[in-house]
Amino acid sequence: MPVSRQPKIICDGGNHTALRLRLKASIKMGESNPVKATSRPGGVANIVHLALRILGHDTSLLCLPPDPARSYIAVENENGLLLHGLASLESYQQLNASWIAQKSHELKQADWIVADANCMADAIAAIPKGPRLAMIAVSPAKMAHFLPALARADWLFCNRAEWAELGKHGSSDPPKNSLETRGANGCRWHFMGGRKDFASPFSP
Repeated sequence: MPVSRQPKIICDGGNHTALRLRLKASIKMGESNPVKATSRPGGVANIVHLALRILGHDTSLLCLPPDPARSYIAVENENGLLLHGLASLESYQQLNASWIAQKSHELKQADWIVADANCMADAIAAIPKGPRLAMIAVSPAKMAHFLPALARADWLFCNRAEWAELGKHGSSDPPKNSLETRGANGCRWHFMGGRKDFASPFSP
């Protein structure tokens, strides 16, 4: 029997360094505060690519060349709650329609394209039709980047705040499927004509 081919998945978008600084005690403004620092790969598209590769999928990453100046720094209190998110991500403005045009041949070879909202709105609009499209949010502020391709997206993944922000734009053409994460309340699957809630496995 012929061996079935794995779908080819291309992840398109963010790739940067994420640095987490967790305070060891309550912050003292105007003073030096000891922290525990951890660094890991950042960028939603990059993280999804790495996870899919670990799971054995045929996946590749389309992103900007490495740049040490491109980074995200999270400052957390001693309990792990975010105090400040500091982003040096201006170079993502290069993830535009011209950039997609340069990658068009490669993108057309994919079965699935997974795009994050670090891509500009004109880049999202320029993604070739043909491959199935999944879009993954990165923040409420960037949800508008997805508007040009909402109607043809197969999946949208976002959290509650990002979903609410999308609603403010009054789009009448939702994706075929959306998965909205809702913290301790689990997640909500929005589909054409309805929705269904799923409890969190971590709920008490």
